[in-house]
Amino acid sequence: MLSGLLTLILVSSSSEVVLSDIPSGYAPSLGCGSTVMSSTTLTGNIGPCPGPGLIIGGNNVTLNCNGYRITGSGVFDVDAGINLTNVNHVTVENCAVASFSDGFALESFALESSNSNTLENNTASSNYYGFDLYFTINTTLVGNTASLDTIGFGLDWTDLNTLTNNTAKSNSDDGFVLEGSNSTTLTGNTASLNYADGFALQSSNSNTLEGNTACSNAFGFVLQSSNSNTLVSNTAESNGGSAFQLYRSNSTTLTGNAGFSLAPSPYGNEVALTGVIVTVALAVLLITIVILERRKTPTVQ
Repeated sequence: MLSGLLTLILVSSSSEVVLSDIPSGYAPSLGCGSTVMSSTTLTGNIGPCPGPGLIIGGNNVTLNCNGYRITGSGVFDVDAGINLTNVNHVTVENCAVASFSDGFALESFALESSNSNTLENNTASSNYYGFDLYFTINTTLVGNTASLDTIGFGLDWTDLNTLTNNTAKSNSDDGFVLEGSNSTTLTGNTASLNYADGFALQSSNSNTLEGNTACSNAFGFVLQSSNSNTLVSNTAESNGGSAFQLYRSNSTTLTGNAGFSLAPSPYGNEVALTGVIVTVALAVLLITIVILERRKTPTVQ
């Protein structure tokens, strides 16, 4: 009855299903390990999956989960909930993914060697990485939430990405971490109640962070061995350690940021400070001047 609408190819010695030739807007019944080759909207939850959740196998595909959940078994050696590998111009939206692992790591959305993809309005929980980008270029993440993962958003060796209005909350390590990632823009994101750093840049250069908020993390914004980054109008409050911490990071510009403290690097930062931090710095300077002036004034006997 579905002939002509849906082609199913069962892969031998595997439960994986490959779906192709699906008309736009048609909502097929997918299962654990399905490979999506054309635009698809889910009509129900998937899982618990003993292996991978869904695999995006084609370019120019939109996967709309329509608010449904894809759930793993919560054990190790299980692939990603939604996996994008070597695909381009893909959109994944309105998906909720939980309890997946990739070898030693639990991860939800895995993007490897994939370019110009968009993830919007998705949630990831109880994974190792909520959102894991690895060797990707020009990925856009908008309005996604990672909570109760180990790391909320991990960008490893990936460039020219845009993260806007995403939330990392109550993760057991960092909220947002960039490692070896360059020329990425983070705007309007929120990191709160994460056990380690709200935003961490490691060996990552020429990135821009603007209008982000780090609240109630161990540290707010931490830059380590990262150069030529720009932080504008970010807020760090109620974090356990430094609001903004720079270590071996050169040519960093901080403008209009608000925070309780700044731990600058002694390794040649070029820092432009305004806002609350400047107010604190000026207050310290004025107090120092007053003390010096009092020392110069002779004591009247």
